[in-house]
Amino acid sequence: MRHLVRALGVLGVAVLSGCVTNPITGRSQLALVPEQVVADQGNAAYNQQIQAYESQGRILTDPWT
Repeated sequence: MRHLVRALGVLGVAVLSGCVTNPITGRSQLALVPEQVVADQGNAAYNQQIQAYESQGRILTDPWT
């Protein structure tokens, strides 16, 4: 029983330490992954997709079209 209480306490501390306030809404939210990691992964996925489209000739670069 003590192990369960201890485990729940550790879990509670971990969850509370991951709580951050959203600067736009002002609400508290659970952040399991740091914001910078999410932004970096999003940028990498975007760049990968753009490169794939460029290699297929699907990106328009002519400003007059």
